[in-house]
Amino acid sequence: MCAGRVKISSTDFQGQQLITWIRHPAEIFGHFALFSQKEFTCNAEAMGNTTISFIEGNAFKLFMDSFPGVYGLMLQKMAMENRAMQLKLKDTAYKPAKAKIAHTLIKHISFKTRNTPTPTIYGLKRTEIAELTGLALETVVRCLSDLEKKKIIKRAADHIKILDYESLQKISGQQK
Repeated sequence: MCAGRVKISSTDFQGQQLITWIRHPAEIFGHFALFSQKEFTCNAEAMGNTTISFIEGNAFKLFMDSFPGVYGLMLQKMAMENRAMQLKLKDTAYKPAKAKIAHTLIKHISFKTRNTPTPTIYGLKRTEIAELTGLALETVVRCLSDLEKKKIIKRAADHIKILDYESLQKISGQQK
């Protein structure tokens, strides 16, 4: 990823979509298929203006052969992603809905607003929050409304402002 964001998702036979990752600038994707040498069926959708650099598989392997230290970095990256996916599965199975939503909001705070008095999430739709958390859209709408009534967040058409980060963090189960 050079600029923007890409939503990586998969769809089941009933047409339900599950977002597995949202890739940001300086992150890579496609490496699981490259290293497994197996087809990896998923969808990738740009979230706004996006620039992606494509490196053909054989060229990337040649690059890694030329710089063997990259193998260790790729193994580390894949291990970290595997751990993140395990934690996501655990959260999906055991966390309450409001905690899942709070965690998702915190995770998607814009880099530019991260350390400001009102961190903000841009371009994340209710349907995408549902797809990221594995929750029904109705549950997401109800929880977001509750968070807004408690003045923890403030919703607008294109963004969500976090008014009380510490409360959102407590709800998510990620206390400092």
